[in-house]
Amino acid sequence: MDSKIVKKERILWMDILNIVATLGVILLHCSNGPVHNWDGIFNMSYIFGMFTHTIVLWPVCIFLMLSGCNLIDYNNSHGGGWKSFYIRRFRRIGVPFLAWSLFYAVIFIITHLDEPLRWQEYITMFINGKFNGHMWFFVSLFAFYLTIPFLSVFFKHAPNGTIKWLVYFSFLFNSLLPFIFGLFGIDYFNGTVYYGGNIFPLGTNLLIYGCMGYILIKTKVFTNTRLYYRLAILSAILHFTGMIIVMNVINGSERAFNYTSPTCFFMSIAVFLWFKNQDWHIIISRLHLTPELFHKLSSCSFGIYLLHGFVLSFIRHFGFGLDNRYFGFLIIYVITLVCILIMKRMSVIRDIVP
Repeated sequence: MDSKIVKKERILWMDILNIVATLGVILLHCSNGPVHNWDGIFNMSYIFGMFTHTIVLWPVCIFLMLSGCNLIDYNNSHGGGWKSFYIRRFRRIGVPFLAWSLFYAVIFIITHLDEPLRWQEYITMFINGKFNGHMWFFVSLFAFYLTIPFLSVFFKHAPNGTIKWLVYFSFLFNSLLPFIFGLFGIDYFNGTVYYGGNIFPLGTNLLIYGCMGYILIKTKVFTNTRLYYRLAILSAILHFTGMIIVMNVINGSERAFNYTSPTCFFMSIAVFLWFKNQDWHIIISRLHLTPELFHKLSSCSFGIYLLHGFVLSFIRHFGFGLDNRYFGFLIIYVITLVCILIMKRMSVIRDIVP
């Protein structure tokens, strides 16, 4: 993509939100260990993990929302056709995924020489991004990108009423009902021999977030911002208390409160709208900062997401103590940012940190 197009597409609030979401991802990975590996001890580490799992669960959803509002009308705003779109997405996402999956696969194999797997297991882990647990997100991202040309046609011609029903059904069948049934350990339409997917595949899993990013920015559907703020506050309270109850009272799993849960859904939308509605140019000018700085930092976010898992594991393996659950995410971010800035200057590997 040439520099003129990149410059034209830069939107300050999106850059800032992208940076904050990246920081949020690292904060989660530094602090949620006591939540995912709860040992039954009710202490400050556990409480803080619960808190971050509530307040900053939305970054992955935000990444998809930003992609949705920027890419669903790609053919109209960029031209070049959808073939060009797929080629660009593969270069930006597919190539880095393959390269980093190979990188993490080599590390995994070296560190598990005494625990060899069957070749089918290696392939399964590779194509699902499981050599680095943080790369699972790419599978959902690929699924969303593949559907974008078809979503573009839908949103271009669908009336507001039809768009609303898409959101209503997606929320009901892919968020609310799975959440309710999950709290009671009931398997909700999780696929059978005859049917391999969700009961409502449109908007399934994280696809709805990409759609919502477009809907909230490009259409006049769902414009009551204050309602989303109120729902987000209520969701945060229910999310935190709900996890405490599920894990301590009914001996359940925090997995019920995942990215598709109603609480995360409303918090993600509220965060997205709040960043959009601030006058960031005035805010950063008062801090004597420039939009170019945030453009630069935002352009490193994808690379930081890919590399921070290695940096975090390296620090933990050698016991450097820089992954402090309260402020370690800032240190990890800076270290990874410096690495990405250096890698972007290296012609041999800069394509894998676009």
